[in-house]
Amino acid sequence: MVFKRILGIRPVLAAALGLMILSAPMAFADSIPAQFYSAHLAERDVKTGSVSGIVSFPSEYSQRSTTFELSGKTFVTTPDGRFTVERIPPGKYLFSVNVRGYDPYQTTISIVAGRNKGLKGITLRMARSKVAGRLVHPDGTSAQGITVMLSPNGGTAITDKDGVFQFMGVPTGNHTLQISDSRYMATSRMIVTVKPAKHLNLGVISVIRRASREEPTTAVLEN
Repeated sequence: MVFKRILGIRPVLAAALGLMILSAPMAFADSIPAQFYSAHLAERDVKTGSVSGIVSFPSEYSQRSTTFELSGKTFVTTPDGRFTVERIPPGKYLFSVNVRGYDPYQTTISIVAGRNKGLKGITLRMARSKVAGRLVHPDGTSAQGITVMLSPNGGTAITDKDGVFQFMGVPTGNHTLQISDSRYMATSRMIVTVKPAKHLNLGVISVIRRASREEPTTAVLEN
C-alpha cells in the first residue's frame, strides 16, 4: 500500500519539478548581475549615472555572453546580451565591443548624474574582410611552414608550400602582422589597415633567416 502511494506521488512530484526547472531560466533571464564602474563612489555620496543596453549577435544561435569596455574598464553581458553598469561618474566614455570574427563596435556616450543612458541597436556584424600575402626568402624561394600572427583579433596562419598565408573574417581597423618562428631573425612589425568587406593583398614579403641559434627568435619583415 505504501509502495502504491509512492508511485502515485511520483508523477505529481515530477510535474512539480518539471515546472520548477522550466521556470528557472525565466527567473535567470529577468535578473542582470550588478556591475559597478566605481564601487566606492556611493560610500562618498558622489552623484553618478548608469548605462544599460543589449549587445546582439547576428543570429540567435550565435547569441552569447560577451565582454565590452567602458573607457578601458571591462564588463560582461548576460547570455542574452543584456547589461547594466552603475555608479559611473558624469562625463564622456568610449563604449566598445571587440569580438573575434566580428567587426568592432564603438560609440561615445555621455553619462549624466542621476540618469541612465540606454543604448539601443548594438548588433555585431560578422567580419568579412580578408588579408593575404606571400613570404619568401631573400633569394626568392618560398618560405613554407611559417606561423604568421595578425593581432589583436585576426588569429594565426601558417604559410603553405608557396609561402602564401591568408586570414579570413578579419575585423575592420588597424592590425599588427608579425612572424613567430625560431628560424628567423629579430622582427619589425607591420601595421595593416583593414577596411570593411575588402580583400587586402600584402604582396610579397621577404623574411631573413637567422645565422645561428644564439640570435633572437623573431623575424624581419621587408616589403
